[in-house]
Amino acid sequence: MSELLEKLGIQWQLLLAQVVNFLVILFVLKKTVYGPLVKMLNERRAKVEQGIRDADRAAEQLKDADKIFSDRVSEADKKSMDIITDAEKTAKEKEAAYLLGTKEKEKQILRTAEQKAAHIEETAREAAYEEAVTLVKNTIKKIAGDAPDAIDEALVLQAVAEAKKMRS
Repeated sequence: MSELLEKLGIQWQLLLAQVVNFLVILFVLKKTVYGPLVKMLNERRAKVEQGIRDADRAAEQLKDADKIFSDRVSEADKKSMDIITDAEKTAKEKEAAYLLGTKEKEKQILRTAEQKAAHIEETAREAAYEEAVTLVKNTIKKIAGDAPDAIDEALVLQAVAEAKKMRS
């Protein structure tokens, strides 16, 4: 085999030295360049993967935040509508109570006015009755003569009663 190598122009000592040199350079490069380079690439890959996971988690949190925001907005809308509805209901109730109070006051004023009118009417009737009694007495005096003692009170009352019947 050494003859074959010599015929090809390969010197086995030189080849062996080059293999040893290659292995030494390979070992040195692996320790100084390849190892740290692989380590750096692995760290970078880990950081990129972590960034992707963080971005996915942030996107999920953003979706959750959007959902929470939309839920709260819809809840606030519902509460505002409830408040408006309650305010309208309260306003209608107060209006109804106010109208009821006003109607009660109106009825009370009408009752008071009717009572006053009835009292005034009664007073006017009494005054008219007294005047009628006096008028009848005076008429009877003139008819019966000038003897006021002869006029009977019952006769006067009977005449006034007859006058009331005629008027009715």
